[in-house]
Amino acid sequence: MSFLSSIFPSSSGTPVNAGNTGIPPATPLAGQQAPAPAPAAPTIPTPPAAPASPLDQYAALWQSATNADGKPIAPSADPLGQPIFNFDPTKITESASRMDFTTGIPAETIQKALGGDAAAFAEALNLGIRQAVVGMTMSNGQLINQAVVANNQRVTSSLPTHIKSVQLQDQEDLNPVFAHPAAQPLVASLKKMAMAKDPTASAADINKQIAGFLTGFSQAVVENLPENRQQQAAVKAGETDWSTWA
Repeated sequence: MSFLSSIFPSSSGTPVNAGNTGIPPATPLAGQQAPAPAPAAPTIPTPPAAPASPLDQYAALWQSATNADGKPIAPSADPLGQPIFNFDPTKITESASRMDFTTGIPAETIQKALGGDAAAFAEALNLGIRQAVVGMTMSNGQLINQAVVANNQRVTSSLPTHIKSVQLQDQEDLNPVFAHPAAQPLVASLKKMAMAKDPTASAADINKQIAGFLTGFSQAVVENLPENRQQQAAVKAGETDWSTWA
């Protein structure tokens, strides 16, 4: 065994200081620079949110009402504006075809009339016409009664809507401008449209909704005037808004 082999034994074949030796990693000496960290991924700036419009909350105000399947609901016609009597000629003809106006004429009178007896013929004719008048009067009376009862039901079912319409038009507007003669037709029309879309809404809720819509609409119009948009752009750019100085 040589001197060097006694210091560096090679029997195991394991490198010196292999594995965990408890020696901390070497720190960079003075004057040496530590390795630079990996560059971070670039961050994409989030675009600024679009400015909210006062009309955003009313975007669905005039959209057609839909049912559970998403299909548009056709506006219902005013029951009080429909005719009371709807006589179907086909049904009347069918009903008349089942009537026999000769049942009240005595058989002997018919025999005499067929034998050439003029008086018997006149009597049979009169009896037949009388039976027809009575039968048509009774039939028409039944049709009229049915129509009146159906119309009474229509009136009863439509009364809440008409009462709400009157309350809506008579209710005091939340903004005095809405009561101006120049604005009143527009306000009344908007209230009517809102009630037709949501018949279950109360008159107070509809009045409040239309007031908010008109207020937001006027605010959006003023904010988007060319001079106001230029002023807002100048303020965002950091320029002094001299219009606010007295």
